Amino acid sequence: MATSETLTKRHLAAVAFAVEIDFRYPGIFNPANPVPLKIGIHFDLFQVCPNTSKTNISRFLRWWTARQNYQKVRALAEAGNLPRRDLWGNEQKNGPVAEQLSGPSVDKGQ
Repeated sequence: MATSETLTKRHLAAVAFAVEIDFRYPGIFNPANPVPLKIGIHFDLFQVCPNTSKTNISRFLRWWTARQNYQKVRALAEAGNLPRRDLWGNEQKNGPVAEQLSGPSVDKGQ
């Protein structure tokens, strides 16, 4: 079981990462105006933030993507009405996460 000191350290690490990522990528991680993130953006963050643990990056992304503002833009992206973005603001493929992770469908009936 985590102690309050451990939880405080985790919280501080997560807050520090959130501040860093907002500073480095303000157009992508803007709390007032979020954009839909590309599928697999965590891999990009692992590469560009080697001094941040994968656990802290994952915690941050879970928090970020659970926010109501983000959920609204994610729904627009899944409907094809708003492009997903990478860390540098480049447009990425739209659509539901499951569709992008599974790749193109193949008709096995032929």
